[in-house]
Amino acid sequence: MLPSDVRPASFRSVKFEAREVARSGGKHLVVESLVQRAEPWVDDLERKTRTWRIQAFIVGSDTVDADDVKRKLIEACEARGSATLVHPTEGSLTVQCEAYEVAESSDNGNVIEFALAFIEAGKPAKSSPDRKSRLKAIAARLRTANRTAQRVRRSVLDYGSKTRAILAGDVEDRAQAMLGLQSQFVGSDTSEFSGLLTSMISTADSLVTDSDDEFDAWVDAFDALDEPPDRRTLIGRLAELVQDADDYASAGGLTGSTLALAVESLASAVAVHATAVCAATDIILDDPFEVYDDAVLVLSGMLDAIDVDEPHLTDFDALAALQDLQAEILDALKEDALDLPRLRTLSLDKPTPALVLAYSLYQDAERADEIVMRNGASDPLFLSGDLLVLTE
Repeated sequence: MLPSDVRPASFRSVKFEAREVARSGGKHLVVESLVQRAEPWVDDLERKTRTWRIQAFIVGSDTVDADDVKRKLIEACEARGSATLVHPTEGSLTVQCEAYEVAESSDNGNVIEFALAFIEAGKPAKSSPDRKSRLKAIAARLRTANRTAQRVRRSVLDYGSKTRAILAGDVEDRAQAMLGLQSQFVGSDTSEFSGLLTSMISTADSLVTDSDDEFDAWVDAFDALDEPPDRRTLIGRLAELVQDADDYASAGGLTGSTLALAVESLASAVAVHATAVCAATDIILDDPFEVYDDAVLVLSGMLDAIDVDEPHLTDFDALAALQDLQAEILDALKEDALDLPRLRTLSLDKPTPALVLAYSLYQDAERADEIVMRNGASDPLFLSGDLLVLTE
């Protein structure tokens, strides 16, 4: 027999019956005795971490395989990171499972009993704002190093008419290539971006003679796009231009000034691409990831983009900044992303309202809109087939 006060509960969407048997909390206090006073002075600091101890029951039946639910609950307790506990009396709590014990008895019928200990999940020490500030600082450092390296390279070149013509063509070609991408942009208003690139094309000859002006023109163009997919489209297309420039610079038969111009063209293309990577980093940081799968897709793409530039950066400061950026993105992928919920495919045998599905999955009907939007459902009252849903 189950205790009379059990209520429905769940952890990581694994459902069971439960009752709370203990909880702890309180505050950290510093008590000091004062001279000639009976009352102490109490410094009220932050509250203590909350914990909950729950007695959980899995009741087997014709429709519930108790052993299967037991296995899923053990996996949920041992899974990494925080998750949602639907408490039998307090509703949804974000917690981590600290410990569990399982007891099975033939005297209690087809019932499996768990003793569960949970601790509230706070913000990790490696908080997003800390990593965000580090990444922004590294991206700014890379921009500065690129600008300086570009200026130094240009200062040692002899700007004859042939040099200006060839390098001006490089600027114009890159701007034209960017204009050709507009049909792929998904969210932002590209009118300002188009105007900036058109201006770069019309002034390509003068831009190429001033590395600072050229650098600023590219930064302004990238900043004009305020949607993450747009900037990722740019770094992908610019990577192709870097490869083209590398193929030309590596071609046999180039000597003297022709080889020097080819090398400078490659260095300039890499500088522009690295600047675009910085722009993409900035906007990605301002739009935090909510799903593991999205984080992996974007951050892996950023690492691929950095790999394009790394072999060609000869300036030590720029290379060091790029490698630091790579290391931070890799850490974000290996550490921060792991704590995010993941997508899974849910197959529905019959049409189900989004509200019912949201409550069934998360005990939260307000998440119905999330399911509808993720799957592009036309009618929230009739969801069917294979759907993408979050694990928690």
